[in-house]
Amino acid sequence: MGRVLTKWTIHRTGSISTVFGRIKHQTLHFPRRSDLGNLLNEFACERSEYDAAQRDRKYVCPEDQTDDVLHATNYALSLAILFYASTQQYD
Repeated sequence: MGRVLTKWTIHRTGSISTVFGRIKHQTLHFPRRSDLGNLLNEFACERSEYDAAQRDRKYVCPEDQTDDVLHATNYALSLAILFYASTQQYD
């Protein structure tokens, strides 16, 4: 039987920065704005703040909004990058 992944953690700030960077550079594409509807709000609500205790920035979402689509996109992109990297080892 294959291995089972029970926990997978990624650097949240770094990976979300990658998502936003790819959107900015138009290397991550989405459906038309009209097809996204309110889902676009789950990206737009996120903001970057400096965390003095960690001496790093972090992304935060207001408590009255959700950012689930951003996190789903973040994990999907992270998996795609990981999968692509693993296929390149054997070429």
